[in-house]
Amino acid sequence: MKINKMQFGLLVVIMFSIVTFCDVTIIADLSSTTEVRPSSMHIESQYSSHDSIVIISNQDFVDQGWDGNGSKNNPYMIQDLNITSDDRCISISSTDVYFKIIDCFFSYETEQNQGIGVSLEASHNGIIENCDFVGLFYGVYLRHSDNNIIAFNEIDAAGYASINLYESEGCEVFNNSIGEIGNMGINADTVVDVLFANNSFHNEFYGLHLVDSINCTLLNNKFEKVGLWIRGTEREHFLSNTLESNTVGTKPISVLTNRSSEILDASSFGQLFLFNSNNCIVENAIFDYRNVGVSLALCNNCIVRDLNSVYNAICLVELQVCFNVKVTGCSISESHNAGFRFLNTLDCSLTECNTGSSPSNTVFGIEIYNTKNTTIAQNAFQAAGVSGSDNTDCSIIDNDIEGRINVGNSGMHFSNSHNFTLKDNDLHELDTGIVFGWGSTNGTFINNSIHDNRRYGIELGETCEGFRIYDNSFWYNDLGNAIDDGNSNYWDDGINIGNQWDDYNGTGVYNISGLAGSVDHFPKADPYHTRTISTTTTTNQTTVGTGDVSVMLVILGISGVGVVVIFIILSKKR
Repeated sequence: MKINKMQFGLLVVIMFSIVTFCDVTIIADLSSTTEVRPSSMHIESQYSSHDSIVIISNQDFVDQGWDGNGSKNNPYMIQDLNITSDDRCISISSTDVYFKIIDCFFSYETEQNQGIGVSLEASHNGIIENCDFVGLFYGVYLRHSDNNIIAFNEIDAAGYASINLYESEGCEVFNNSIGEIGNMGINADTVVDVLFANNSFHNEFYGLHLVDSINCTLLNNKFEKVGLWIRGTEREHFLSNTLESNTVGTKPISVLTNRSSEILDASSFGQLFLFNSNNCIVENAIFDYRNVGVSLALCNNCIVRDLNSVYNAICLVELQVCFNVKVTGCSISESHNAGFRFLNTLDCSLTECNTGSSPSNTVFGIEIYNTKNTTIAQNAFQAAGVSGSDNTDCSIIDNDIEGRINVGNSGMHFSNSHNFTLKDNDLHELDTGIVFGWGSTNGTFINNSIHDNRRYGIELGETCEGFRIYDNSFWYNDLGNAIDDGNSNYWDDGINIGNQWDDYNGTGVYNISGLAGSVDHFPKADPYHTRTISTTTTTNQTTVGTGDVSVMLVILGISGVGVVVIFIILSKKR
């Protein structure tokens, strides 16, 4: 059978439509694909289902009929149970008899990352052993509970912490397998004389977090990623604990103390903690996928330089209770929290570092808390710059701070901070360029370029006062160049220098938005960037976005199917 020109044209349209329709189908399949993680293989049938258990006194063990008599050699036994709850599977409080929870299965009832597996409040002398915890907010939660043992358990997919210990003494946590953590693996806050030994951590977020704790022993813990995070404010929080044979991957987690005038090549360490040391240099290492790469505490006159990381959960470098420590030439592509952190420091500096080269998010370049005389200079930060509170006498100079699309961070964000100098910084494509919030006073902003931000260029909160802001350039900030809700803030030098504004019409003063009623008395127009009232011009040209293209392709595919039907009908008539 011969095909005439009309039939040939129809065939071409049909083939094009079929190909187009197939393409649309493939795109839809890819866009809906998500990573599926295999669930843990727990044999729940070996357990007996049981309602939640609440014990609030020693007598409750007797009244509820649990085996044992509460002695050390014959503890009360809670065994072989399957309990699901979005509250507490087992809650024990105000007891001091011996008890044992063994071979049990704990999980959430209706919503993942809800509930607690075993909660102990002011309860002592317990053993939690060989249990499975799945999908809970806390696996094991201890508060004011002493001399308890948590051992040989498997804890997966906790919302906040697999094991949480708060203000507890004399406990032992060993041989637990901890994985798929939503936040903390083990969180130990203000604990004393606790043993952490032979625990394994798999893909957890913050690893083992030891904060404000003393006389603890960390022995032979193995981390697939991240590692340890040690925080404190007193000497004993850093110097009284014992750490031996802990590893991240194949490298040791090293704690060095009382060093002086040494150059430390950090490349052989999985993590490096340097405590109570002077005049040392830490250099030349890559710390990928750690919560913290290098941590210094109680250190004076040291230098940290030339460190790199693809990703850290907390930061690449953390300084705590340090004096005159310089961090320089370091680079981190991505962090869940910040590239760098300074806590309770004096005269410390961050220079020539960069954060955020990854297309993903780095929340802040540096976080500073309770610091004095901090210098942050000549750094490049993405997707936000500097954040903190309770800081005084800080200088932030000559930094490039660039945001990212759909990342709602400010370039700088401070509260209760005083006597700041911000000079020669470029802040752009952020949510708001600079934010000073509650209780902040006496900032001086000079010669900063603040532009192309999604909200404001500068925002001063209601209790901010004594700021002097002049010789800065503002342009293309979407909601406005500045808003001042504070008191007694000055937007010029008081003599003859104001700021350059893209929306200044060249006549009179420039009024600053906000409750303060502030005024720039010496404003200048921007000769290069002029903001005008936006007008809409209608044209016949249509701009098609990615989503529109997909819709058009679907329509073409459907049209092609219609052409196929018409062609078949015509063929049959012939």
